Amino acid sequence: MLIIGNGEEKLKDKMLKVLKENGIDYHFPGFIKHSKLPEYYSQSKILLLPTSGDCWGVVINEAFVSGVPIVTTDMTAAAGELVLDGKNGYVLPMDSELWAEKIPGLLKNTEELEAFSQFARETVKNYNFKKAAQGIIDAIEYLK
Repeated sequence: MLIIGNGEEKLKDKMLKVLKENGIDYHFPGFIKHSKLPEYYSQSKILLLPTSGDCWGVVINEAFVSGVPIVTTDMTAAAGELVLDGKNGYVLPMDSELWAEKIPGLLKNTEELEAFSQFARETVKNYNFKKAAQGIIDAIEYLK
């Protein structure tokens, strides 16, 4: 398991304790500079983004560019728009038992994993700087 990023110290300690108790092999480099993230995405099969509130989660875009499917909650704004449940990842409620059921199935099903990966790359192509800038221009034009 590769765990990147930093968070609440109590939660991090609890997570690491569970991993150690269960004999799970993990690497936890902590915060990674943005320029180094593609190296880490390329080592990953899926990205888990358990969030209880995220405006968008640019990490989703970044992972999709690398063809890494996402498992996240319906509490991120990207759910249903960028992360399409059952097509390029899963959008699940914040329920650890459901996550524990779904994730191993995806990892074991190489055909589904590859299909999610391909669709992730295709989906993210529609989210780029040029289209974002055009959206702002269109909004301004609309208000004139």
